[in-house]
Amino acid sequence: MWKISNNLILCFSAYDASLLAVINVTNVTTQDWEDIACGPCAVGTGHCIYIADSGRNAGPPSDTIFMLREPAINPASMAGGELNETTVAELKFK
Repeated sequence: MWKISNNLILCFSAYDASLLAVINVTNVTTQDWEDIACGPCAVGTGHCIYIADSGRNAGPPSDTIFMLREPAINPASMAGGELNETTVAELKFK
C-alpha cells in the first residue's frame, strides 16, 4: 500500500500495515499532492506510481502528475529503509 506525505511516498505492508520503505522524491518542486495511484507505466514497460499535484492549499494548482517507476520492495531487506528517487517525469494537464 502506498501513501503520500509532502515529497515522501510511504510503502506499507498490506498484511500488517508495517512500514516497509520510504521513497524521498527529489529533484521536483511540489505544491500540494492530492492523490496517488499505481498502474502500467505510460512510457516503456513495468509499473509506475502516479502522484497528482493538483491541490490548492499552497495557491493555484500546479496541474501536474508526477510519474516514477514502482521500485521492487523486498520486505526482508527494506524494512523501514529509505530510497531516493530522482528520475521523475512531470506530466502537465489543463
